[in-house]
Amino acid sequence: MSPERPDPKEAARAQPVQRGGPWAPRAEERKRAETAAEPRPFMSQDLVATGIAGLDAQFHGGLPAGNTVLLLSDPSTAPSVFLAQYAAQGLLEGEHIHYFSLERPADDVMSDILNFVQDPDKMQNLHLVDGFPLQFKELPHASRGVLKIDKGEDVLEALENLLVDPDLSPPFRIIVDSFTEMLLSYEPKRVVRTLRLLRGVNRALQASAAVSMIGALHDPGQVATVRHLADGVIEFETHRQGMGLYPVLLITKMRGIPEPQRLLLYKETDKGLWLESTKRVQ
Repeated sequence: MSPERPDPKEAARAQPVQRGGPWAPRAEERKRAETAAEPRPFMSQDLVATGIAGLDAQFHGGLPAGNTVLLLSDPSTAPSVFLAQYAAQGLLEGEHIHYFSLERPADDVMSDILNFVQDPDKMQNLHLVDGFPLQFKELPHASRGVLKIDKGEDVLEALENLLVDPDLSPPFRIIVDSFTEMLLSYEPKRVVRTLRLLRGVNRALQASAAVSMIGALHDPGQVATVRHLADGVIEFETHRQGMGLYPVLLITKMRGIPEPQRLLLYKETDKGLWLESTKRVQ
């Protein structure tokens, strides 16, 4: 007798079914690859808390380490409050704070930071370079003496020396308040070179830096250059709606964060800046 031939229908039923056709395995592999490539939230050690709860909540705990952030505004006190909270948070976490002040007297800066630290012993890691008196450099020596104004410190040279110091090591924060006064007091090309150096050192050491700037006092090209060099840009604006004026924080750039754009209402309080915790659609 000839051997019995298998029934083709039975043989087909015995084979495992491959759903989705011959492209199914590739589709699954592609899905796994896309899942692996999805941006993941930063771990806590990769973040630098600003001390402003609403802002830190937007980015799961703070801004990415290694970023140099530009605070861009019209004339306003809000950036100074931001920098005071940012400095205080670093002191509370045991970091060294290198604060280069050209905008306000040193005593005012220290008083503002102490309001948030609440512990004078924590202020020991604050290294303040006082360049505020440079605004009075055109006054005669006798007039400066009457007003009890010293000659101040060379802020730009001090910043340059810090950035090339081989002993500089994290954790630290560098604050320039303000970049506007630095551009007005020194040769602009030198100032921009120093900002580029600050960005490079900050990234290499995974530290943190913030600089403030009043955009309306500079030509658009100069502002665009600084925005380009900064890793993050936070703008302080005032929006008008009906008869009301609403101060908003506009985040347009933040290296290391996917889709960082945020539009947040804020207000100044006796406890610092308050920000809403919800993300608004721009």
